[in-house]
Amino acid sequence: MAFLFMFYFFTLTAYALVFDLLMLITGETRRKDIHVRPWMAASPRELWSARWNLQMQGTLASAIYLPMCHLLDTIAAFFIRAAVEKTSTTLLHAACSGHETTKHDGSITLARGMQHVNRYIAALVVFFVSAVNHEMLVISYFGGTDGDHMRFFCFQGALVFVYSIVETLLAAILSTALMPHGHLPFIVGWPIVVASLAATGHWFFRPFIRAGTLDYLLNHYALV
Repeated sequence: MAFLFMFYFFTLTAYALVFDLLMLITGETRRKDIHVRPWMAASPRELWSARWNLQMQGTLASAIYLPMCHLLDTIAAFFIRAAVEKTSTTLLHAACSGHETTKHDGSITLARGMQHVNRYIAALVVFFVSAVNHEMLVISYFGGTDGDHMRFFCFQGALVFVYSIVETLLAAILSTALMPHGHLPFIVGWPIVVASLAATGHWFFRPFIRAGTLDYLLNHYALV
């Protein structure tokens, strides 16, 4: 089943290459509103946030991700404000000295690291919502589910979360030559993307295989 997912992935790649070539020949501008060469993703985060199904990504970003970022920043600011009220100005200055900070509002300062964590958590919420939506679709199509899509998207979300945290920590200690623009190089991230899809792809396709959808398609195209 992992092979089926990779077959699907590389079939999409082949289609994209063909259409890119046709647009190049005809002088048309290549579309960037659906998929942007997902096979070239340099990290799990880049795959799901910048290259895969951009129309849906835009919807999820405006409806879930950005509001969650604001909510998490607000909650963090609330607890910081509570801590400030119980801590002297001298102790607060000593605790925050040496850390780069960004203004959240007129009186509360959030550390940049806290903002990064909030955004990673918000992205994890987006994956969870996407998993729930896929599970609802599976239930509506097939009348039931074993939670395969929930496992797939939650695993991918957890992978993005862990990868982003590790990348942020390494960016603070490694040189820019090793981590250009604060990201791990393509040779590190791309194998992780491929391995994760190969290892979890069966969760994505299992509901369709169980329902006989694959057999139907194979028989249909065999007749054609």
